[in-house]
Formats: sequence, structure tokens, C-alpha cells
Amino acid sequence: MEMQRLPEGCHRSHRATLMETYTPWRFVRFERETRYYELRLQQDLFGWVVVKAWGRKESRLGQVRSVPCDSYSEALQEWRAGLRARQRRGYVECLCSDAGE
Repeated sequence: MEMQRLPEGCHRSHRATLMETYTPWRFVRFERETRYYELRLQQDLFGWVVVKAWGRKESRLGQVRSVPCDSYSEALQEWRAGLRARQRRGYVECLCSDAGE
């Protein structure tokens, strides 16, 4: 799927809203001092799934959990709930350029 270019005159807050209309997949990475947490919203062979990964920054060990969802709207709701939970626990969104690759 080719990513379409957003209009250049868009305000930064509007770009996130426009991105939601351009691509249904999502990725975000949160970090604290020594911990990280990633949320992915993606499709697999059976439908939509929210993939959660977490662990220590300096360790190769970590855990991954997949939450299967019946529809895209249910998956998006689960993904947004994960965002709110991380923000409540003091995680800061990491603006890594290669995080979703």
C-alpha cells in the first residue's frame, strides 16, 4: 500500500487527523527512563489485531501480546485504550523516525 503525501499547508495537529483517513494501520512507541511500550494496529490473515510489546530498553528480552478483534472499529478502540493507559502511567511518546519500520 503506497502512502499518500499530505498537503504541505496542514497544521501539525491536522496532520494526525488526516493520517487517520489515509492509512488504517497505526504504530506508536512510548518510553520512560528504562522501559518501552509499543502499540501496533494491523491486519493479519483473520482480521484486525492490536499487538502490544514491552520491556527494558537495554535488554533484548521483552514480551509481546496480540489481541484479536472482530472489526476495525473494535481494534481502534482497543488501540486508543492502550494509548490512554500508557499516558496515565507516565510514558512519553517517542518520535523515532524508524520506529514503525
